[in-house]
Amino acid sequence: MVYRYTEVLLAETQRLAACNAVHHGESRLARWLLQAADRTGTDRLALTQEFLGEMLALRRTSVTLLAQALQDRGIIRYSRGKITLVDREALQASACDCYHVIQELYRELYSRPTAFTDVAQSI
Repeated sequence: MVYRYTEVLLAETQRLAACNAVHHGESRLARWLLQAADRTGTDRLALTQEFLGEMLALRRTSVTLLAQALQDRGIIRYSRGKITLVDREALQASACDCYHVIQELYRELYSRPTAFTDVAQSI
């Protein structure tokens, strides 16, 4: 399981490096918000524009404009470091395909049985 997780983490890292190089800011912001919501288990995120800028390699002012565009379309609600995903489907449509590729990597990782699972089930 650790070996497979390491492979998935490496594939995710490679995908994100390419994503940051070729995809525009709004789709990267959408992907990042979706991933953060998936990992925290909530659609309410405490994230500042400065932090998002660092994560996306964008200036804080660029993040402000991108978040405002998503908010104007009713996809997110943003106020003083608090972001709420309002329309997850629209956010997924705004995200680059990297979100779906990475999501599938983790889905496969956790759906495949391991030797440990086989032993645990036999007990």
